[in-house]
Amino acid sequence: MRVKLLRVFYAAFGVLLLVLLAACCAAWTNNAAAALGVAAVLAGALWALLRRFGLAIDRLPPRRFRALYGGLAAAYFVFLLVLGQGLAYVLVGDLGVIYESLPELLANGRFTAYNDYYVACTNNLGLALLLGGFYAVASLFGAAPGAAAGVYAGIAFNCAAVAAALALLGYALWLLVRRQSAALLFLACGAALAPLWLWTPYFYSDTLCLPFLALAFAAWARWRWRGGAGWAALCGAAIFAGGAVKGSVLVLLVAAVLGFVFAAGAAPRRARCRAAAALLLCFALLQGGYTLFQRQFIDWTNRESAAFPTELWLCYGSHDNGDYSQADVDACRALPTVDARRAMLRARIAENYAARSPAGNAVFFLRKAVRTWGDGLYGAEEYAATPLKASWTAAFAVPGQRWHMPLVYYAQSWQYLLLGLAAAGELLCARRAEQRLFLPYVGLFGVMLFLSFWETKARYGLHFAPVLLLCAAGTLALLTEPGKETTGPEEAIVSRR
Repeated sequence: MRVKLLRVFYAAFGVLLLVLLAACCAAWTNNAAAALGVAAVLAGALWALLRRFGLAIDRLPPRRFRALYGGLAAAYFVFLLVLGQGLAYVLVGDLGVIYESLPELLANGRFTAYNDYYVACTNNLGLALLLGGFYAVASLFGAAPGAAAGVYAGIAFNCAAVAAALALLGYALWLLVRRQSAALLFLACGAALAPLWLWTPYFYSDTLCLPFLALAFAAWARWRWRGGAGWAALCGAAIFAGGAVKGSVLVLLVAAVLGFVFAAGAAPRRARCRAAAALLLCFALLQGGYTLFQRQFIDWTNRESAAFPTELWLCYGSHDNGDYSQADVDACRALPTVDARRAMLRARIAENYAARSPAGNAVFFLRKAVRTWGDGLYGAEEYAATPLKASWTAAFAVPGQRWHMPLVYYAQSWQYLLLGLAAAGELLCARRAEQRLFLPYVGLFGVMLFLSFWETKARYGLHFAPVLLLCAAGTLALLTEPGKETTGPEEAIVSRR
C-alpha cells in the first residue's frame, strides 16, 4: 500500500507541475519559447556534465571533496557579500518597520512604541528576535541598527544565511543519493540562481528562514542514513525555528511526518513511529513554550483594536488576483472585535469560493500559482528599484537599465529548467517508487497547496526555490546513477538498528 500511494502521489504531482510549467510559459508576456529553449539546453548541458564528470567527482577522497565543497561555499558567500553591498535596497514595508523597532528591543528588552505592530503581525516577532540577537552582537562592533553600518551588517548576515542554507541542502542531497557529484552540482546551480542574488540585500523572513528549512531536510536525510530519534527531534526543532521566522515553513511538519511514515526505506515500523513521535514532541514543546512567551512578551491591551485574524490573509487569497486588498482591511477595521472580524472574513471567504464553479476555482488556483512560480526573479524588482545608493549593480538590477532584460531572461530560463526537471523527477520517481526524494517533493507540494489559499505574491515562493532546485538536482542525480544502489540509506538504517 505504501508503494502504491507513493506512485500515485509522484505521478499526480508530476502532471500538476507540467500543467503549471505550461501555464507559466503561456502567461509570460515576453518570449517564453526562447526562455524554454535555453532551459532545455541548460538541462542537457547539466546532464552531460554530470554524466561525464560525475563518477570522477564521486571517487574523490572525502577530505579532498570536503575542501572543494567548502571552498565553493565560501566563494559563494564572498560573491553574495560583494553583490549584496552594491545592491543595498532602501528598507521598505514590513522589514523597514522591524528594523526601526530593533533599537527599542535592544534598549528595553521588549517593544513599547512598536508593540501594536507585533500585535497585528505576530508572525514577524520571530524574525525580530532573530535580528535582535544578531544586532546585539553586531552593535559591539559599531553596526547597531540605525547606524551607518547597520544595514550592511544585516546584508552580511543574510549572505551568510543563504550560503549556509545552500551548503546544508547540498549535504542533504549527498545523504539522500550518496553522490558527491550531486551535492556539488546542487551548490553550483544554487550559486547561479539570480533571485537569490537580488534578494540577498533584503534580510527579511523569505531568506533568513532558509538555514532552518535546510537543517530540517538535512536532519531527515541524516535519520534515513543513520537512524536515531535525536535526528528526528532536530528536524522538529528546525521546523519550529523556521516556522517562527516564516510561517509557511510549518508545512514541513506534516511533510516530515509523512516522510517518516512513507519514505523511511526499510526501517522497521517501531523505528518510524519513534522518529515521528520524537519529531512531534520536540516541535510541540518548543511551539508551546514560544506561544507562552509571546503572551508574556507582547502587551495585548490593544488586541481588539489592532489585531487581524489569520483569516484576513486567506481572504486576500480568495478573490481577484489573490494579492493584498485594502477593501478587506477596511472591512476589518470597521468592526470592533477580533471575533467579529473573523466571522466576517470567514463569510467572505466562503462567498468568494462559492461564487465560482469547481472548474473556476481550479483555474483561479492555477492563475495564483503562475503569479508565484512563474516569475524567475520572485518579485525582486519591487525592491531593486529603490537602491540605497548609486552602484554598478543598477545596470542589471533596476528595471529599464541596459542589462536588466538579459537578467530577466536568464532567471526565467532557470525557473523553467527547475520546474521541468522537478516534473520529470516526479514521473521518474513514480516509475521507480523512489523514496529518497520524498521529503523535498512533498514539502514543495505542501507549500504550493498552502499558497493556493494564502495571499499571493511572487516572493512567497522564494524560500522554497532552493527546495525546487533540490528536486531538480536530485532528478539529474537519479538519471545519471551508474547503477542501482546496493548499500543505500534503506539498508544502512536496518544495519544500524
